[in-house]
Order: sequence, then structure tokens, then C-alpha cells
Amino acid sequence: MSTAELNQSAVWNTADKFLRSIVEPEDYGDYILPMTVLRRLECILAPTKDEVLDLVWSLQEEGFSDEMIDWEVQARFGLSFYNSSRLDLPRIAQLDDHVYEALMDYVGAFSASVRDVWDAFDFAVKMKTLDSASRLWPVVKHFATIDMSMEALPDAQMGDLFEHVMYKAFDTKGKAAGAFYTPRDAIRLMVDILFASDDIGLASDGASRTVYETFLPRRIQMRANCVLVV
Repeated sequence: MSTAELNQSAVWNTADKFLRSIVEPEDYGDYILPMTVLRRLECILAPTKDEVLDLVWSLQEEGFSDEMIDWEVQARFGLSFYNSSRLDLPRIAQLDDHVYEALMDYVGAFSASVRDVWDAFDFAVKMKTLDSASRLWPVVKHFATIDMSMEALPDAQMGDLFEHVMYKAFDTKGKAAGAFYTPRDAIRLMVDILFASDDIGLASDGASRTVYETFLPRRIQMRANCVLVV
């Protein structure tokens, strides 16, 4: 098994190991996906975490606004988000108690653009459910062991992992699964249409194009190029 496949298996195994009998199967994804996002974000931040913390704390002491701190972090580290807490999942996994409170403090220390994500996931409620069933600590400990760094999972492989988790999650919802899952071919077509560059051809009076004649030749050429490269 590749690293990506092992990580996919480890992420979804959360359901069998820790969620069974606590959460309905059709809701597994509502718990696994936000923890996957959280682990990926903290792995991205890990290489510069100490330096970013020093900068953020220094700017906070000087009275800088959140917007200015966002700008400084972006300018110096190339990061569009940050976390101002020393905590992370491995540290929280070492706690004997108050795991829920520590986790909420941790996610609350993300910059504003990321805090909205936890609201959308209804993260606090989901984690409280696990905490009440004494499953939060093992879930945190489990995810803390999964390497989701850029070195272990480049963007393309991380995208595959997210797609795998989402597919598995929506597949458990039965007949409604198709309403939530968009095939890759449809996504590629939408991107092609979005970035279509036939401005000259479409500028003439009465011009029209079909999806077939506009995009099929390019798709064939892309496949041909791939074959030639191989």
C-alpha cells in the first residue's frame, strides 16, 4: 500500500474503531471530515509554527488588529491562515482530562477565515457528542498519528483523500448520495468551460459554440500529449 492509501484507510477506520454505536453510520462523515481538515491544516502550519507564534504574539502585544496580523503572516510566511495557540492534536492527545475544552480553545485560536469552517461543520456539537461518549480522546489521539504533511501527502494526493472520505461519507447516506457527489469528469468540464479562451471566435456576430466542438479536441490533445510523454 502507498502512503496515500494507508492514510485513506487510517482516516476512514475512525468509523469502525471509535464511532460505531455512538454515531449513526450515515453521519460518520460529519465527524471524520472536520477532523481530517483540522489535521491537514495543522500539518501545513507545523514547519513554521514556532516562528509564526512569536510573530503573532508580538503583534498582539503591540495592539495590531487581526487583519494586520493576517497580512504580516501572509507577507512573511506565505500563509493565508495561522493558529495562535501552542496546542495541536498531538499535545491535546497527551492530556489526561479536559480534552474537549482544550480542543475548543485550539480551534478557536485559528485566524478568522478558518474559524468559519468549524462553524460550518458544527464542530463544537459534534465533538461534544464524542466527549459525552468518552470517545473524543481516542479520536484525537488517532488523528494525531496520521501524517498529513505536504511531504507525505502533496496536494493531489490530499485531494484524493478528501474525495475518498467524502465519497464514503455520502455513500452511507443511501439514495441521496448522488445529490452530494460530483464526478471528476464533470468537474474537469466545468473548469474547462470556466477558463475557455475562445474570445476571438465568440466575438463575431452570431457566433455560437457547442461543448463538443469547443472542448473535445482539447481533451483529445491532452490525452495524446500524456501518451507521448509516457
